[in-house]
Amino acid sequence: MFKIIISLLPQSVTLLLGIGKALLTGNSNEWIESFKLTETQVKQLKIIENEYEDSTTKLETEVHEGEILLTKLIISAGSAEELKKKEYELKMLKLEATEVYFEKFLAIREVLTSAQILKQCEPFALTREERMEKFLRENTSGRLGRAER
Repeated sequence: MFKIIISLLPQSVTLLLGIGKALLTGNSNEWIESFKLTETQVKQLKIIENEYEDSTTKLETEVHEGEILLTKLIISAGSAEELKKKEYELKMLKLEATEVYFEKFLAIREVLTSAQILKQCEPFALTREERMEKFLRENTSGRLGRAER
């Protein structure tokens, strides 16, 4: 469910949305280390996750129920008009959920520093060719440094 909703958002946004959930579920050591989060940031991110938990859970449930209803209409040979109406309702619900997740992302973004965001999100701003060039540059320079020693 969550995957469908967030697929409408850029990958960099979905990456940052994962922080809060990980902090609440205890799977956060990698996040804390990767982002170099301070204790204050961890506390703030947990607060944000708690603030949005009810609304995101409600929307995810509503989207799931909407998908079930649409599927039942498809199975029961619902009319094209009924299917179009239910699909439109589901699409609007998914857009609403996307907006809530984006607002949550904006709140998370306010807690992180520019350097933390850049480190984690920069790869999403690069084209495939730029990522390859960066990879080659980083790996070539590392090998050259080792070879010189």
